[in-house]
Amino acid sequence: MISYSDKALDRAKALSEQPKRTDSPKVHIETLGCRVNQYESQACKEVFEAFGYECVDYTNWVDCYFINTCSVTLESDRKSRNMIRRMIGEAKMKNAAVIVCGCHVQANPDEEFDYENIYLCGNSNKAEFVKRVLEHNAPKRDVPKRSEMKCFFDTPTTSSKNTRAFIKIEDGCDNFCSYCIVPYLRGPVRSRDPESILREARILAEKGYTELVLTGIETSYFGKDLEGGWDLASLAERISLTDGIKRIRFGSLRPTLFTEDFCRRLSAIDKIADHFHLSVQSGSNSVLTMMRRNYSHEDLLAVFENIKRYFPASNLSADIICGFPGETQRDLKDSADIISKGRFLHTHIFPYSERPGTSAAKSAFQLPVSVRKQRASELLEHADKIAREVLFSHKDQYHEVLVEKISANACFGYTSNFIHTRFPARDGIKKGQTVRVKLGEQTLARSNSLTVKAELWDRTENEK
Repeated sequence: MISYSDKALDRAKALSEQPKRTDSPKVHIETLGCRVNQYESQACKEVFEAFGYECVDYTNWVDCYFINTCSVTLESDRKSRNMIRRMIGEAKMKNAAVIVCGCHVQANPDEEFDYENIYLCGNSNKAEFVKRVLEHNAPKRDVPKRSEMKCFFDTPTTSSKNTRAFIKIEDGCDNFCSYCIVPYLRGPVRSRDPESILREARILAEKGYTELVLTGIETSYFGKDLEGGWDLASLAERISLTDGIKRIRFGSLRPTLFTEDFCRRLSAIDKIADHFHLSVQSGSNSVLTMMRRNYSHEDLLAVFENIKRYFPASNLSADIICGFPGETQRDLKDSADIISKGRFLHTHIFPYSERPGTSAAKSAFQLPVSVRKQRASELLEHADKIAREVLFSHKDQYHEVLVEKISANACFGYTSNFIHTRFPARDGIKKGQTVRVKLGEQTLARSNSLTVKAELWDRTENEK
């Protein structure tokens, strides 16, 4: 049974004493975790709005709290649990409803909460569950077993809070990597109906979005369960025919997807952004085997070669786990080598964290947490050096940038190959617009995240 802090209750009591409003009902939405969760929260937000709700910050009067949780690590579980505590503390003083969805609920299906007006939904159809709650027709708890997750729940969105829009194309994972709980929480691979994806792409394009990101729990496996020869390349081919769409990106992709045939097909699509994020995880053959990743250091080098052959201007980024059970200094060196060979623009480095329910968590060869953090720090320093070298190699190049933010007389946005740029604002430039820039020096280093200073480049003007 979860209890709630006096601090949260005091804050909620203060809020409850605010004058009651007579306008539309309010909902506060909190999302933890991955891009798929962000997408699903957007779908739920649109359901709330269809019922007349206004989305607000939790400091305002709220009729319903919606929390989309994460459970990929113990830290994610802790954050989710703390968020639930806080939101229930707020809701108790206002008799507001609380809807908790996602992986934390899926991982803890029998968890009890000291609040009557709470609704719990795992990774089933979250948007439909919200609709049923608002119609007063929902069970208090809906948490399916993995074996019951047999279909893709189609919950399309019509907008995004970003200048690039995400489209969920797949759910579930069949890999069962030794460190990962996700296949148990998200179920088997289920691909979305391609025609539904194409309809959503057209709607988003009509709304003015020019860049789409195709995402899923295991995006690489889109089409695996479909008839008709569908796969990620064929889907991208069809989406590229959508008027108004200028760039197509992907979420994290499994390295083995990048065969020569896949790269060749993808390179024939002129709207594919030349940046790919790879779920590498390690550069060590022994660690990759213990992780059950089913590829080798040598396979990764072949992947890098395929990508560079067909996308010569491309940049890569990757996920790397440090301090996996049994990892040696030699294994760490192999990961550093793969970062060097891959020339990663961004490397997301994580110290290994035990996740109960996985085989790796039962290993007798756990490394001290301090060792994991130290190795992650060392690898991050190396990755930062490589990132700076990659950025320097792009100096004085010309790129199209999608403007994502305008602040303090400066514009910020990304090139097709995902270089974050900063350049002077100018009359007429708006968010969502694409402008041409010349890349300059890198600046604003912050924890392996670098921004390049650029200048606007008008070809006609500069050729006079």
